[in-house]
Amino acid sequence: LLIAPTGAGKTLAGFLPTLVELSGEASATTLHAQTRSPPPPLRERGMPLVPNDTAYPSPQPSPARREGALPASAAEPRRSLVSTGRGVRRSGGLHTLYISPLKALAVDIARNLETPVAEMGLPIRIETRTGDTPVSRRQRQRRYPPDILLTTPEQLALLLASDDAPFLFSSLKRIVLDELHALVTSKRGDLLSLGLARLWTIAPQARAIGLSATVAEPEQLARFLVPQPGGASASADVVTAGGAAPPVVEMLDTRERLPWSGHSARHALPEVYELIK
Repeated sequence: LLIAPTGAGKTLAGFLPTLVELSGEASATTLHAQTRSPPPPLRERGMPLVPNDTAYPSPQPSPARREGALPASAAEPRRSLVSTGRGVRRSGGLHTLYISPLKALAVDIARNLETPVAEMGLPIRIETRTGDTPVSRRQRQRRYPPDILLTTPEQLALLLASDDAPFLFSSLKRIVLDELHALVTSKRGDLLSLGLARLWTIAPQARAIGLSATVAEPEQLARFLVPQPGGASASADVVTAGGAAPPVVEMLDTRERLPWSGHSARHALPEVYELIK
């Protein structure tokens, strides 16, 4: 649980473990692709490989076929190709799930997150899923999940109710809950708690990160971020950001003549501009 005032950059800080892990996976994948040997070509069933030669001899027709005694279907047996990649399984999948109480906030965070990802040159796919997401994109996200998905509690409930929820969330490693102080105190927080319980059942390796403004009782939010075993109480670690700059409050003693009517400060705007400079 990260507690920091508004504008301190806690949202991007919540994605820092995700970017570190995905950058490491991308580097490992690139190194493996550069060092592995090329896969063997397809071969015909029953035909041995020719040593020191990657080309296969062209099949020759039988003597009976050359004489025209047998039809093509009887002269040559049906050939079938054996694939050498049947045991290859799909890797990757959804890594981080970001949940925000507002769909506009999710879209804005996705836009801000794409900037550091592009600057670091990471092959990370970031997508949003809200009520305005087209149906075609929703179906594609379920078949080919992105690395980071930003959504809302209602959309998460719909995803968990689908048949392919285990396929979509089985590789989940991070859950980022933004504006947690505004979620847990409402009915949407109850819906989200049920969704988190389902997520931890599908992906027990997932770890939640809560982002909240300053609250009076952070212990309640800390317990919201971890599974609660029967008869026990567990809570997440709490990190409180401090060291913010103290506020500076001053009253401008203007040299301009105060107007007799009106309550605007147009008469002092030149002096305000000079202080800003």
